[in-house]
Amino acid sequence: GVLSAPDDIKSSLASGVWILPSLIRHARYDRNAIWYVVGDLLVVRCVRPISGGGGVTADYFDDGYVFDANDCVDNGDAISMAERWAIPSPVQHYERHSQEAITAISMEIHRVTTLRRGGTSRTAVQRDWDALVRKVETLQQSMPSDVPTMGASQLHIFRGALLAGLGRHEEASEAAIEAVKTARAVRSIAVEDCRCLSTAVRSAPHGSQLCHVMLEELRSTCALLLGTREAATIIFLNEQS
Repeated sequence: GVLSAPDDIKSSLASGVWILPSLIRHARYDRNAIWYVVGDLLVVRCVRPISGGGGVTADYFDDGYVFDANDCVDNGDAISMAERWAIPSPVQHYERHSQEAITAISMEIHRVTTLRRGGTSRTAVQRDWDALVRKVETLQQSMPSDVPTMGASQLHIFRGALLAGLGRHEEASEAAIEAVKTARAVRSIAVEDCRCLSTAVRSAPHGSQLCHVMLEELRSTCALLLGTREAATIIFLNEQS
């Protein structure tokens, strides 16, 4: 990932040659560290305990959340890279179907959002959003519960976005919380969690206990991953502290 302050932290392609970090071994969801790039600096931070003499592992691939159609990526290059360097593929066989469904839902959300911005009646848009919520919930029920995949977390993201569009903001915030919990259960903490948590903060009723809890979690996550709690307001909530 690439750090793009002050607007946001976004997934983006980056290339560079860093000699020392090349010693970090690849581990998909079992990694004990995460990495991101700031300018020409590659930052590596521990996210799980590492025993004395133990090696540092990180995911070579970027597992960012898909917030809209613009975030969808073609996994072809990553799969080719995995084959070339004989490392586990970023897309396992059990994830292919769910990823195709997730991409299709993302495109549909983008279509309905565009219609709303174009002046389509709110009633028609809400009808489409209601249908998409049901589609997401149906796919959630079909997701395997015994295999590591980010798909389940991604569906919580979609559900939250749709609920926010329907004006059900507290439910939307709770869906964002579930997205983070589900993702962390699979691959531990990550910078992208901050973006998701900031969405939860914005969706929660202002001044509510839920908003306070999520803001504190966002600040704690920023402190661990970025070295300062202030990143929560400066980077992710676009406010000056």
